[in-house]
Amino acid sequence: MAESDRRPSRVTKPLLAPLAVLVTVIAIALLVPIFSGSDDARDETAYAAQTDFTADIGALSRFREVAAMATAAVVRIESESTAPMSPGDIPDLFEPFFGPGTPGEPMPEGMPRIAGGSGFIVSSDGRILTNAHVVLGGDLTVWLDDRRSFEAEVVGLDPTTDVAVLDIDASDLPVLPLGDSEEVHVGDWVMAIGSPGVGGGQLEQTVTAGIVSAMGRPLQLLSQELFADPETRDVAGYAIENFIQTDAVINPGNSGGPLLDLNGRVIGITTAIASTTGYYLGYGFAVPSNLVQGVVEDLVEYGEVRRGRLGVNVSTVVPEDAEFFGLDEVRGVLVQNAQEGGPAAEAGIQQGDVLLSIDGEPLESAGDLQQEIAERSPGDDVAIELLRNGERREVQVELEEVDLDIPTGPIEPDDADAVQRLGMTVGPLTPQIRSQLELENDIEGAIVLEVVPFSAAYRRGIAPGAVVLEVGGEPVDSPDQVADRLDDVGSGEVTSLLLRGADGNDRLVTIRVP
Repeated sequence: MAESDRRPSRVTKPLLAPLAVLVTVIAIALLVPIFSGSDDARDETAYAAQTDFTADIGALSRFREVAAMATAAVVRIESESTAPMSPGDIPDLFEPFFGPGTPGEPMPEGMPRIAGGSGFIVSSDGRILTNAHVVLGGDLTVWLDDRRSFEAEVVGLDPTTDVAVLDIDASDLPVLPLGDSEEVHVGDWVMAIGSPGVGGGQLEQTVTAGIVSAMGRPLQLLSQELFADPETRDVAGYAIENFIQTDAVINPGNSGGPLLDLNGRVIGITTAIASTTGYYLGYGFAVPSNLVQGVVEDLVEYGEVRRGRLGVNVSTVVPEDAEFFGLDEVRGVLVQNAQEGGPAAEAGIQQGDVLLSIDGEPLESAGDLQQEIAERSPGDDVAIELLRNGERREVQVELEEVDLDIPTGPIEPDDADAVQRLGMTVGPLTPQIRSQLELENDIEGAIVLEVVPFSAAYRRGIAPGAVVLEVGGEPVDSPDQVADRLDDVGSGEVTSLLLRGADGNDRLVTIRVP
């Protein structure tokens, strides 16, 4: 069709104006009942919604103002060591930013290696907050927004919440105030700031924005890390994981930076991302500021966290629980076990009780209970409302102090083999497995039985059911040979795995041994 054929004719054009007017009149007529009419309550609700939305649009214009104010108080933290870092120094789960070094090449022995993340200043005399996993592993240097650098001292750190406090010898510094994370709601606009550049150079002060996607996410990231180390296994159950989830972009190097509301208040410390590649895929997580506040107060005053203990094993109420126990709504915390001799048991709390609130604060999940206890001190009395046999009752519990005894220095390498450090387990190709996978009898190798979430193998897309055919270009015929070949690969070095998937296709995967 010619261009002229697609244009409205002179006859058609004048008819569009009255039609547009008619449509507009109809639209206005349809909208009028929303904002005016006999239903006053409906009118007020609709008007409030409209004005709130207008206020939110106005708030978005503050992004530039908040960013300009906040970036001055965000710092880059570098941890330098001369020996290759052990697997435990910087947990894989938190996707740190490493340098120098070329991807795919091993780090030469004795060359300085830098890991790092972000932090932010909370007092003008040099107090800085960040993640615990950012500061483990070496000598610390803090780079300010004005490119000045300072040696940093660790005041204290708490791996059970992934919070650390640093001090630098400086004065008259810009600061960021901590906000109230209890006032944060799903859908709120937030801003994440990090300083991932190395040595006060490129990429410092990266600002991203998004909304709060969810509250109270129990990811089990910290508990997995603590449980993986024999020295911290006993305290893995005390990890507090009640994260704020956001879609604001968080990439490697942003760990420890602030998550801000539109008033420039810190509502969380960015901690982790959900990713299969090591880079942002849409989900970021932050430690809530109210939890941070209590941890920081303990670290500054005592050099360690003083944690209260309730003495229960619990789970979040699910629909089946709500139906069985006669709850009006699906919320609360189900007591699986009240530990004998513990504060809860002494106060009369029993297995099967549903905990509904603590000191009047409703409990939606097990994470809420963890955080409420963590925000209190040993010796505090708390009032717990619970449901038992369809009846509500209240009990008073005095929290007991628990000795966390958490090592806070660099973690020494363990003797785990390379297969374990990759985060997977392998087994033999039994006749049953060969039959299920329809493998020919002349195919040799080992079957991947399990892959740990967020491990090196997980991030490279290796899944249970894959068959390892080669390691480093050499064929393997058993799980032991896979382990032996991988053990010949040094920590930090890259090798290749030839895998046969469930679809029968072969895939070459390069992977770095942690």
